[in-house]
Amino acid sequence: MEDATEQPSVSLPDDLTEEIFARMPAKSVQRCRCLSRAWAATLSSQGFVDRHLRLANRRGSPRLYILPEYGSRDTTVHAWSPGRPLARLRRVVAVTGQCRGLVVLEADRPMSSIDFTYEVNNYVWNPSTGQITALPKGKQNLGIGYDTRIRKHKCRGELPPACEVYVLNSMGQWRPPGFATNFCTDQSIFAQGHMYWVAEPDNKFNFERIIMSFSILPPPPVKMYPCQIRELDGRLCVFNNTDELKRSYDIWLLRDHQGGLWDLRCSIDLDTPPLADTQLKHSRSVIPLGSVDDARRLLLRPDLGWIKSESLDSHQLFMYRPATGDVEDLLAGGGILTHHTMARRVMAPYDESLESTRNHDSKSQS
Repeated sequence: MEDATEQPSVSLPDDLTEEIFARMPAKSVQRCRCLSRAWAATLSSQGFVDRHLRLANRRGSPRLYILPEYGSRDTTVHAWSPGRPLARLRRVVAVTGQCRGLVVLEADRPMSSIDFTYEVNNYVWNPSTGQITALPKGKQNLGIGYDTRIRKHKCRGELPPACEVYVLNSMGQWRPPGFATNFCTDQSIFAQGHMYWVAEPDNKFNFERIIMSFSILPPPPVKMYPCQIRELDGRLCVFNNTDELKRSYDIWLLRDHQGGLWDLRCSIDLDTPPLADTQLKHSRSVIPLGSVDDARRLLLRPDLGWIKSESLDSHQLFMYRPATGDVEDLLAGGGILTHHTMARRVMAPYDESLESTRNHDSKSQS
């Protein structure tokens, strides 16, 4: 019998190895780019980045930002997921919603110790890899989205009705502003290659709201009470109260921008078990933060504006499966993420991603 040390090594086919890489954490994949020039090219290609984004986030628990408490001197953002330790990410003031794993940070630094003035800087950052790029200064109300037509991320700076766009990996300048013709609220998101606002037709305040992207987009085929818009599963999501006298909500997803077609993702009734048996019974409203497991489960938390100050235990985080009605309390296991944390800090989901901030001055967090 030959010695075991002399047995030929078994190598996996490249396609199977690539399939394994596509399910690994982004930082681990980055290290694997050092294997060879061929692997560096493969693992850096946009096709693999898209595949990794799809497969690495398909299963498992949600990944969340925990933002600093408002007014606190501590500006550290942490990452958390059930069953995983709390990880320090970066010192910032605020974080916008994420898009394909990239977020916009707002960080400040003191300019004067006499009058306590601060300089505010904005960055595009990938928390999975640590890569970060500074944005041109002078804009506010920043957000980020992804244009599928040119396969690039776009940042937007807005002061309604004006809006300017900055394309990552471009010439480094903000495009001339565009203007919306109707009154827009401060609710805006970037999804499906367009930026959307909740707007009022004819500058009149009423509850028959519309969604616009420098053009009128018909809302879902229901009467719209005050609604919220979000990005969910890569699509524009309208979350509205179907009856102002009840705690019942519909989640609508935009199917086709050109045709103005909508799909009803699910309905949520806080007055019906099992949701009625949770601490959500103390909240008038609930907010969808995101989804996991190929959108089969929704991440829900109470609307902070509708919780009584003395109801600390009402600050919860739930995973809800619309198909079965199952509810999982993500705080039930205890640990560092508590009701106190939920009550005082803002949370936002993010994706494991290899997306680059795509600029010459990008750098990695040590």
